[in-house]
Amino acid sequence: MVDSGAHGTLLPRSVAPGLGLDPNTDLVPTPKGSGGAGGTTFPTWTTPHAITGRILALYSAGPKLWGPTIKLQPVFADGEHALFGRLDFFKHFSITFANHATHGPVFHLDC
Repeated sequence: MVDSGAHGTLLPRSVAPGLGLDPNTDLVPTPKGSGGAGGTTFPTWTTPHAITGRILALYSAGPKLWGPTIKLQPVFADGEHALFGRLDFFKHFSITFANHATHGPVFHLDC
Protein backbone atom coordinates (compact mmCIF):
# COMPACT_ATOMS: atom_id res chain seq x y z
CA MET A 1 0.00 0.00 0.00
CA VAL A 2 1.37 3.43 -0.93
CA ASP A 3 0.94 5.67 2.13
CA SER A 4 1.51 9.40 1.66
CA GLY A 5 1.24 9.85 5.43
CA ALA A 6 3.99 7.34 6.22
CA HIS A 7 7.46 8.75 6.76
CA GLY A 8 9.13 5.55 5.62
CA THR A 9 8.40 2.03 4.50
CA LEU A 10 6.92 -0.48 6.94
CA LEU A 11 7.03 -4.18 6.12
CA PRO A 12 5.47 -7.10 8.00
CA ARG A 13 8.06 -9.18 9.87
CA SER A 14 6.53 -12.22 8.18
CA VAL A 15 8.12 -11.19 4.84
CA ALA A 16 11.66 -11.16 6.27
CA PRO A 17 12.42 -14.81 5.33
CA GLY A 18 11.27 -14.15 1.74
CA LEU A 19 13.82 -11.31 1.63
CA GLY A 20 16.58 -13.64 2.82
CA LEU A 21 16.49 -12.32 6.39
CA ASP A 22 16.33 -14.40 9.56
CA PRO A 23 13.83 -12.57 11.83
CA ASN A 24 15.70 -13.81 14.91
CA THR A 25 19.21 -12.66 13.91
CA ASP A 26 18.88 -10.10 11.08
CA LEU A 27 16.22 -7.85 12.62
CA VAL A 28 17.28 -5.44 15.37
CA PRO A 29 14.69 -3.84 17.70
CA THR A 30 14.15 -0.13 17.11
CA PRO A 31 14.85 1.52 20.51
CA LYS A 32 11.61 3.51 20.75
CA GLY A 33 9.51 1.62 18.20
CA SER A 34 7.51 3.58 15.65
CA GLY A 35 4.49 5.83 15.70
CA GLY A 36 1.25 5.58 13.82
CA ALA A 37 -2.00 7.42 13.28
CA GLY A 38 -3.61 8.90 16.35
CA GLY A 39 -0.37 8.88 18.36
CA THR A 40 -0.14 5.11 18.65
CA THR A 41 3.25 3.46 19.10
CA PHE A 42 4.25 -0.10 18.35
CA PRO A 43 7.43 -2.21 18.36
CA THR A 44 9.49 -2.25 15.15
CA TRP A 45 12.74 -3.75 13.94
CA THR A 46 15.36 -2.64 11.40
CA THR A 47 18.07 -4.50 9.52
CA PRO A 48 21.61 -3.54 8.52
CA HIS A 49 21.19 -5.55 5.31
CA ALA A 50 20.44 -3.80 2.00
CA ILE A 51 16.92 -4.31 0.67
CA THR A 52 15.92 -3.35 -2.85
CA GLY A 53 12.64 -3.69 -4.67
CA ARG A 54 10.80 -3.00 -7.89
CA ILE A 55 7.17 -2.60 -8.79
CA LEU A 56 5.43 -5.62 -10.26
CA ALA A 57 2.85 -4.21 -12.68
CA LEU A 58 -0.08 -6.48 -13.49
CA TYR A 59 -0.88 -6.23 -17.18
CA SER A 60 -3.43 -8.27 -19.15
CA ALA A 61 -0.48 -10.05 -20.84
CA GLY A 62 0.91 -10.92 -17.41
CA PRO A 63 3.05 -9.36 -14.68
CA LYS A 64 6.09 -7.28 -15.61
CA LEU A 65 8.72 -5.43 -13.58
CA TRP A 66 8.29 -1.68 -13.98
CA GLY A 67 10.22 1.41 -12.89
CA PRO A 68 13.53 1.87 -11.13
CA THR A 69 15.14 -0.39 -8.56
CA ILE A 70 14.41 1.18 -5.18
CA LYS A 71 16.76 1.00 -2.21
CA LEU A 72 14.37 0.55 0.71
CA GLN A 73 15.09 1.50 4.31
CA PRO A 74 12.17 -0.28 5.96
CA VAL A 75 11.20 -0.94 9.50
CA PHE A 76 9.49 -4.24 10.20
CA ALA A 77 6.46 -4.74 12.45
CA ASP A 78 4.01 -7.42 13.42
CA GLY A 79 1.00 -7.18 11.15
CA GLU A 80 -0.10 -8.03 7.65
CA HIS A 81 0.22 -4.85 5.58
CA ALA A 82 3.18 -3.26 3.83
CA LEU A 83 3.18 0.54 3.70
CA PHE A 84 5.48 2.29 1.24
CA GLY A 85 6.30 5.80 2.45
CA ARG A 86 8.02 9.06 1.61
CA LEU A 87 11.60 8.40 2.81
CA ASP A 88 12.47 5.81 0.22
CA PHE A 89 9.58 4.84 -2.08
CA PHE A 90 8.12 8.28 -2.86
CA LYS A 91 11.44 9.90 -3.79
CA HIS A 92 11.64 7.73 -6.93
CA PHE A 93 8.26 8.71 -8.39
CA SER A 94 5.95 11.59 -9.14
CA ILE A 95 2.72 10.47 -7.53
CA THR A 96 -0.65 11.87 -8.55
CA PHE A 97 -3.84 11.14 -6.66
CA ALA A 98 -7.11 11.39 -8.59
CA ASN A 99 -10.78 10.52 -8.31
CA HIS A 100 -11.94 8.08 -10.97
CA ALA A 101 -15.66 8.02 -11.81
CA THR A 102 -15.84 4.20 -11.78
CA HIS A 103 -12.96 3.08 -9.56
CA GLY A 104 -13.01 5.84 -6.94
CA PRO A 105 -9.70 7.20 -5.60
CA VAL A 106 -6.67 6.05 -7.59
CA PHE A 107 -3.05 7.11 -7.83
CA HIS A 108 -0.60 7.21 -10.70
CA LEU A 109 3.16 6.62 -10.48
CA ASP A 110 5.46 8.27 -12.98
CA CYS A 111 9.21 7.75 -12.87
